[in-house]
Amino acid sequence: MPIKDLTCIKKHLFLCNGGSCKAKGAEESTAVIRRKIDENDRSGSIHTTKTLCNGRCNDGPIVISQPEGIWFKDVTPDKAAAFAADYLFKDIVPDGHRLYIYGENSISDNPKNNQSMETTRQFHYGTVLEAITILREQGYGHDFTVYDGKLKADGRFFCPDELEITDVYRYEGDTDPADEAIVFALSAQCGLKGILVAGYGADTDGSGQLIAQLHYRYLRP
Repeated sequence: MPIKDLTCIKKHLFLCNGGSCKAKGAEESTAVIRRKIDENDRSGSIHTTKTLCNGRCNDGPIVISQPEGIWFKDVTPDKAAAFAADYLFKDIVPDGHRLYIYGENSISDNPKNNQSMETTRQFHYGTVLEAITILREQGYGHDFTVYDGKLKADGRFFCPDELEITDVYRYEGDTDPADEAIVFALSAQCGLKGILVAGYGADTDGSGQLIAQLHYRYLRP
């Protein structure tokens, strides 16, 4: 088996194959999801791991997605192909599957229908420059950078919970994963508005955990 390049991984799915989930078809669901990943030539960016019990037997088959921190329920064989098509390739959390997102105070048994992974405010532009140009026109005049576990702009430091993530723009390079980037439009409580541009899936500046925190906050309903 070839060694996988972990630096290219964008999503890591943990597919429960414990006893209760197996009884509901988890093995077949796992096979369907993996086949769809291969058919769409995404095996280099989406990694899957079969697990034993994840502790939510009544909601199985369970799928957990990292780094987004999303738990999915009821991913049965008859729904697995549609689940993969929506979530893995369109960034949409399928109706009826969203169970929990890390950081929430309760488990969601009645999720919003077809909630976008980064909400309906996410737009896909041709280039990072196009996204930045549009945001500049909307008043996002400052540049945020990551420094010592915090975000810095205009000489001030901010923690993720001090910022509102108003929009997320993602640019996916056609060939080189190094060209992929995510652009956050951020508003501070003091009124400062700016932009953070980060390599998608990269952690060269130690920003990975901080970017994940921004994602979790943005994903919360």
